[in-house]
Amino acid sequence: MMRQVQHHDSKSLYINVNGVQPHFGIVEFALVTGLLCNGNTSIKIQTDENRLVKRYFGSPTVTWYDLDSFWFVFRSSIDDDQSEHLSNQFFCTQEAKHDVCNEESPTNADLKKEIDGLKAHVDMKFNEILQAFTSLKNNLDVI
Repeated sequence: MMRQVQHHDSKSLYINVNGVQPHFGIVEFALVTGLLCNGNTSIKIQTDENRLVKRYFGSPTVTWYDLDSFWFVFRSSIDDDQSEHLSNQFFCTQEAKHDVCNEESPTNADLKKEIDGLKAHVDMKFNEILQAFTSLKNNLDVI
């Protein structure tokens, strides 16, 4: 069974189930979630913490500013493998548990070396783009 959320109406949820789109509005939501129940519904709801998140990630504190400042420099200049490696290093240096990171926490010298390498990569890509534009301009000047 494949489910796909579609936004035809902001007050309803339509799910594509094998080509059929059953309507799922607030009444159906109330029925499914038990909002109209009079009995004790706490036995049906998981109230404890998500132990998997706590086990693997501890309680890292990552703000939107951290994410934005981290990705601002790198978002368009690295490939997927470098992105995965850098994000792993970034979160390992936060409050996450080190045994999950599968590597030791990098030193400041390692991080500086990594950033310098990425800056060189960005400069190289920028120069390639600049050369391409220069070549295009020269070709247009000839015509």
